Amino acid sequence: MLLEAAEVGAAQLAGGEAGLEWRGTRARARAALFVVRLTDAIANVTLSTGPDGTLRQRENLGATRTRGLEADLEADLGGG
Repeated sequence: MLLEAAEVGAAQLAGGEAGLEWRGTRARARAALFVVRLTDAIANVTLSTGPDGTLRQRENLGATRTRGLEADLEADLGGG
């Protein structure tokens, strides 16, 4: 069962990404750096469990920050 949450606020998301791409005659490389900050994330929090089921309520969580790098390389290795 999911209880109504009286004071759950909206989650806020802010982030950015910067990348670059290189192209050669037989290969291509791409890379991107990113950062995302999420505040007041909303989650279903378990309050209790028992034989009648699980009791949950939506609540705001703290903030998270995610940083990362995405990269890929494509190459024509020949050979048919």
